[in-house]
Amino acid sequence: MQNEVSDLRSSLSEAEAGRREARRHWEELRRSLKSVETERSLLTERLNDLQVNLTEAGHKLENLRKDNFAMKQKVTKSFLSNLTFAQYVTILFSNFSAEVF
Repeated sequence: MQNEVSDLRSSLSEAEAGRREARRHWEELRRSLKSVETERSLLTERLNDLQVNLTEAGHKLENLRKDNFAMKQKVTKSFLSNLTFAQYVTILFSNFSAEVF
């Protein structure tokens, strides 16, 4: 009977040690999960910032293209307003290849 009690105490001690080890492991996993969630949150915030920046850059690019086109039209209009009709016709026809005629 003494041996059985000793075996039971030994088994209980091993079970308690296993429970403590499992608890430590569980706490470590919990800390790791919290760290991963924090990192995910930071990365999500950074991604949102980058998406806003990309959208703003797209709008700026579109506005620059519109401004560039408007400037080209102004320059062309100014250039053409200073030409005589003969010069205009000469430039117009010089852009066509000989194959067109």
